[in-house]
Formats: sequence, C-alpha cells, structure tokens
Amino acid sequence: MNRSTLKRRKLLQLLGIWAGGSAAAMVSPLLGAHASGSAGKAALPFVPVRAPLPLPSDGLSAAEQRQVYRELSVEDKLLVPDGYRADLIASWGDRLAAGRFGFNNDYLALLPLTNTRALLSVNFEYISPRSWAAGYGEAVGTPLPLEPLQQALASRGGSIDAANLAADDPLLPLIEAVARAAMADLGIGVIELERGSEGWRQHRGSRFERRIDGLSGLSQPGQALRCSGPAAAVFSHSQPLGYRDGLGERILGTFANCGGGTTPWGTVLSAEENFQSQVPEAVFADGSASAPAARPFRWDGSRLDGLGNPFGLAGNKYGWMVEFDPRQPHRAAVKHSLLGRFRHEAVAVVARPGEPLVVYSGCDRHGGHLYRFVSAGLVRDPSDPANSKLFETGRLEAARLEADGSGRWIALEAATPVQPQPPSDFERFGWQQPTVLPHSDRQRSGSEALASDAELQAYCKRYQKLADLYPSRGQDAAARLRQQGAI
Repeated sequence: MNRSTLKRRKLLQLLGIWAGGSAAAMVSPLLGAHASGSAGKAALPFVPVRAPLPLPSDGLSAAEQRQVYRELSVEDKLLVPDGYRADLIASWGDRLAAGRFGFNNDYLALLPLTNTRALLSVNFEYISPRSWAAGYGEAVGTPLPLEPLQQALASRGGSIDAANLAADDPLLPLIEAVARAAMADLGIGVIELERGSEGWRQHRGSRFERRIDGLSGLSQPGQALRCSGPAAAVFSHSQPLGYRDGLGERILGTFANCGGGTTPWGTVLSAEENFQSQVPEAVFADGSASAPAARPFRWDGSRLDGLGNPFGLAGNKYGWMVEFDPRQPHRAAVKHSLLGRFRHEAVAVVARPGEPLVVYSGCDRHGGHLYRFVSAGLVRDPSDPANSKLFETGRLEAARLEADGSGRWIALEAATPVQPQPPSDFERFGWQQPTVLPHSDRQRSGSEALASDAELQAYCKRYQKLADLYPSRGQDAAARLRQQGAI
C-alpha cells in the first residue's frame, strides 16, 4: 500500500475550499463577512463563505477566531461567495419522469452534453421523518394517513411486521401508503439542464429524464435493477438457508444512495450506504437474506424505518454500488457485487490503459473498512463504455492498516486465512473494542462480538479460512460462484 500523510492544517484548508465552493446551507457567525487572509486569497479566486468552524482561509488570528466563532446563528438561506449566484433547478415534489424529485439529495454528477446542455444525476439518500411528514402535503400535493397510522401502531410499540399481516387487515393499506410514498422519495434521478440568457434551468420532458426509486420494478418488472458478479448466483439459488424473495436475480429499487462517482467513460456510480434502516443487514453463511421480519415497519412520529418490510424486500440485495448511464435511460441500472456489500460512503475509480480497473470505496460504519476492487481484465481505453464489463470479474480486497501507517491489501477469497485483529491490539491504545465476526453458529445470520483474545483464538481454530465460514455446498462451478457471492 502506498503511504501518504495529510497534515491537519492542509486538511482544514481543503475543508475551507469545500465550504467556500459548495452550494449548501451554511451556518454563519454573528460577525459579518471578513476578507480571507493572504493564504486564502492566493489559493482561491474568490472570498470563501464563512464556515461554522475556524479555518486557515478565514484570515483571522487565533484570538480573532475565538471571538468570532464564540456565537453562531443559523440563517435559513443559501449563501455563495460574492460574484457568484445560485439558481433553483428542482425542488422536492417536482415531477421527474414517472416519479418526482426526491428528498435529501446527496451526491450530484454533472455530465456535459454540449456547451449549453448537461445531465445532472442526483442521489436521494434518506427520509428525515419529522420534516418529511410536515412538508409532504405541500410538496407532493396529496395527504398521507400519517396520524391515524401512528395512533394505530402506538399500541404495538410503534412497529409491526407488515409482511405477515392478513390481506384484509385495515392497517395494511395505511402502512403501504406511507411506505410507498417514502420509497418514492428515495433512490436516483436524472434531469437535463439547459443554459439560456437567464442561467441554467431544467429542460422538462427531456428524453433523458429518469427516476429509479426505492421500489422500481415492483409494479413494472421491466424497471427492475440487475446484478453482476457472483451475488447473482446467491439471489437465484432455489434452496437458500435464509429468506428468498422469489425474484431471482431481479432487484427492486435502490435507496440509501449517499456518495458516488463518475467513471471515465461517463457512467455514474451511486453508493448505497445506510440501507440497514430499511431492510435487514444480516445474512446467512450462503449469503441469503434474513427474513423481512428482522426489520419491521416503524412509524412513531420520529422514526420511519423498515420501509422494505411491507413489500418483502430481501436485505441482501441492498448495500451495493449501483452503476447507470445517464445517457441511456432505458438501460437497466446494475448493482456490481464484486465491489462489495457494505455501507458504501463514496467511490473512486482508477482507469489506466493497459492496467486493471481499480475501484476504491469505504464502509461508513464504526469499525468499517477500506476496500478496493481489481478487475481481471485490462482497460484498453478509459473512455470506452465497454469498461463496465470489467466490473463483472476480478477480486475484492480489504485494507489491513497498522498503527505505524503501513498496511496491505487482503483478497477476500475462499482460501484467505481468517486472521482478524484481536481485542488486545486495541487495548494498547486504551480502547475496549471487541472483534466483530460472522456468527460462529453458521446456521444463524448476522455477527457476534468477541471480547477476548482467547475467544478469538478458539474461533480462528474452528474457522481457519473464509471457505470454512462460507462453505460451497457443492463442488461444481455454480456452487463455487455462490460461495464467492456469499463472501
């Protein structure tokens, strides 16, 4: 692994640049704007918008920073640097393809078509329950049975396994109405922008418009997502240890779309992050999903979880990296399983002629890891759309990082030894951190936390390789593919 260091001051400078250039609501100090210092002026062609934390680019001494940042006030408006302007392109509830512009957008990808036209891809990550419930009627134009549903669920602790309700249960239509509405506000959207004399605006009715929401493919099977790589064999297996949704390789929708990236050939990667709030995260030894009942539907006025439960979504089909081509709205989006299933935060693609395609991504959870995918085939032309096929074969690796700054990549394959860091490694730094591993009872889904080195040693004696944790259940090529899909 290449080693590099980033000094704290440089990191803060980068944060300052981000804060100055982003089109985001800012928290501003009570004191008015202050001209940036010479370092900031030399680095940037504008005076950054004041961020809510001290930065080298604010041009203030330490004493001035203590005074200026002592009190903050929240301004409910968009602030951009002097000389720049912000135009409203789209709002929650605006019509978009067969759906609407969703809630809590995250990653944005801009793909120029000409000097005056571009495609904007948008991630709609999650629902903020209280603000979503308060504004839904105004934004969308139709009411939801939120209050009667909350009252009906109150006697059941605010949650219920809707997938097991009788078809004539009066609670079911209330749950489905709210869950469908929330899922319609998640996922991915593509809009076309055009520049005129008054700036950029949305080109409504564009042939490029697209909406992939949390339930795409449910009512129209042709809109379902596809899967590449070994997980497809897991999804289509007829005798799994766990839950089977009956859809085979087809996948309904995408949600929890957080970070993302644009490939050199013009497709967009959308990272499914905190999917565990809506479907069960835990899987069995063969990679199959836990039953939807493990993540029941919940609406108690402050939490809106388990949105996949009423529709029987299989949790193992979420937590992937999704690729789609904004220029091809009728081409199915693909979840690339060799890029790993975890809480993807962001993604970086390295495509060099004559070398394997490499993709980096990190798991955004406590104790999460850094991963990279290395393709089996080589890149010929980084701009060639055929590079998407390279995602289908290769290997996934996890980074093993040491306290001295060194590290190595570990291939996640059947023959890989099970050698996790023991709890004592963390105790050296004053941390009480158990080692979390797949559950030792391989007939159960999920994980367990081992608090001592002795427990870990016994575990590793029993499960020496990943193949021991994820047995192939057969000797043919299909069984080996399912094994890799489970890993």
